[in-house]
Amino acid sequence: MIEATEGEVLLDGQDLYRLSKKELKEKRKDMQIVFQDPYASLNPRLTIRSIIGEAIKLHQVVGEKQREAFMEELLYEVGLGKHFLDHFPHQFSGGQRQRIGIARALAVRPKLVVMDEAVSALDVSVQAQVLNLFSDLQQKYGLTYLFITHNLSVVKHISNRIAVMYLGQIVEIADKEEFFQNPQHPYSRALISAIPSSNPEIKRERILLKGDLTSPVDPPAGCRFYSRCPEAGAICKEIQPVQREIGNRHLVACHFR
Repeated sequence: MIEATEGEVLLDGQDLYRLSKKELKEKRKDMQIVFQDPYASLNPRLTIRSIIGEAIKLHQVVGEKQREAFMEELLYEVGLGKHFLDHFPHQFSGGQRQRIGIARALAVRPKLVVMDEAVSALDVSVQAQVLNLFSDLQQKYGLTYLFITHNLSVVKHISNRIAVMYLGQIVEIADKEEFFQNPQHPYSRALISAIPSSNPEIKRERILLKGDLTSPVDPPAGCRFYSRCPEAGAICKEIQPVQREIGNRHLVACHFR
């Protein structure tokens, strides 16, 4: 669906950087986003009808006569009734507002949806409902999600393939099962060791990272994880790690493997 190489971002084989304004506008229908804060991302002066209907009208998803029924169907799909169309964002709970944000993203029938910490601002019980909604919608429409989060429990629930980033650089990519069973990068192992266990009888050894955090404003010439990595060598400080595939499963940016 989407790939990234140096100087390119490809969606369905097209480099987004090389598209004209007209072509990019058309391509935007294929890419939507659900934001972290379900209230700040909705215009408080607009009704839900206007919030959802704006993109439908702009991209001419359906005709004017079908627009009302289409918006009602969208609300139904995210678990809300059609009578909410004339309400304003402040009249909803956080979970309901996030469902509206999801309906807005789905309004143009995208292929890729970016979820930017989409459940971190919600209560735990509401998080589970919204995550299940994501799964149902993905199966129904064949969506691809790029799910950004710090919560590894959420990652384990919703993801198929995982990319771990440290200070803006990917350090490991793996399928979900492989990642949790056999993490390769020291930072990945530290993250997994920090996941709380629901069973008090299970004792997990916590990996505590020592050292100073590298400045993201002025990163070093070598590995950005160097100052905290328990396995770093002298070469890691001087030379930028090279990403490479290991066993056709992982893409790990390390010199020591």
